[in-house]
Amino acid sequence: MAVPYPSDYQLRMISINPRGTDPKTWWYKAEPDLKLTINQGQICIPPSFYTFEPHQQYVIRTVMWSDKKYQQTQYGGRAVIAAFEIEDGHAWRVILEEREQ
Repeated sequence: MAVPYPSDYQLRMISINPRGTDPKTWWYKAEPDLKLTINQGQICIPPSFYTFEPHQQYVIRTVMWSDKKYQQTQYGGRAVIAAFEIEDGHAWRVILEEREQ
């Protein structure tokens, strides 16, 4: 998952769900269980963290925090939402629907 302008942002929460999942049943992880990092503007999600099923579309929602941004502007939080489909062992970007944004 791409994180534009990553700066010093750190992941605080991630939600990964098949497209169309009822929000009441969303799967998520937050600190301190969260062991993912942003590296060169990317978040890589290994199979040991979450198992993606082939031929399935997913929506990922993240909440990130930047101490540097907070010190400069008093607004350090940021959310990034993405959708993709797993096909042939790769994640292919799909367009978010309006209700998913």
